Amino acid sequence: MPAMDVTDIDKDYEESEAAEFGTVPDGPYRTVIAAVAFKWSKGDDPKRQCTWRHKIIEGAERGSNLFKNYSLERKHLKWLKGDCKRCGVEFKNLSEMQNRSDKLLGIECDVLARTEQDQQGRNWQRVYLQKAYPNGAPSNPAKPPEDDAPF
Repeated sequence: MPAMDVTDIDKDYEESEAAEFGTVPDGPYRTVIAAVAFKWSKGDDPKRQCTWRHKIIEGAERGSNLFKNYSLERKHLKWLKGDCKRCGVEFKNLSEMQNRSDKLLGIECDVLARTEQDQQGRNWQRVYLQKAYPNGAPSNPAKPPEDDAPF
């Protein structure tokens, strides 16, 4: 394939503003678990964490992502274990979860996004898993039939 000539859009690039990632507005969202990763937290003193990426599947923010970070410190493991159980997936240990995290992918969840402030005054968004639908989210309940009686 020949080299692409982009000189005709150089000026457009120079004049465009850089996009920045923002947070979605606080509130409830229907999501699907799109990714699970074990990684180090950011900052001066990195800690081990497990991150779930929730992709919003309904509403005005559809397609946006929310990130739920779980600390892997002993005192915080109960929250990760509880959310896995809520999703209908139980792991024997973290090693199994790390190797079989695909079992969580595709599970629909109701989450709540809420902006909070840390002790240094920085804002950050926290994501709370409210409900999970391991067997698929219920469809909208059918409306009751309208009564066609004349009185």
